[in-house]
Amino acid sequence: MAASKPLILALGARATGVIVRQEGGVSSRGAYGVRYRFTAGDGRVQEGTAFTSVKDARFVRVPIAYLPACPWANLPASVGYALITGLGWTLAGLLSLVVARVLHPRRRMTGATS
Repeated sequence: MAASKPLILALGARATGVIVRQEGGVSSRGAYGVRYRFTAGDGRVQEGTAFTSVKDARFVRVPIAYLPACPWANLPASVGYALITGLGWTLAGLLSLVVARVLHPRRRMTGATS
């Protein structure tokens, strides 16, 4: 996937998808591979793949996040992942502001002396 997960979760549109196929085997992480389908805003049916720990997830409805300009860039819209990612970016922004303030303190204006 060319676009990053945080970008898709932050800027992406939402749709409801349905898991249409599940692989029989379990990955080394203990997850099952699934394929889902959803209808994008332009009316076209799109597909994506993901992993789940649910043993039989076929026909389960899942929220999907996708980029409207390129709906093939999509992923399940996990609320937990979105919250953690958002919190991470917020903390990174605050940290950069603190570092900028420490490295470049505002100079005090003093009265002019003649």
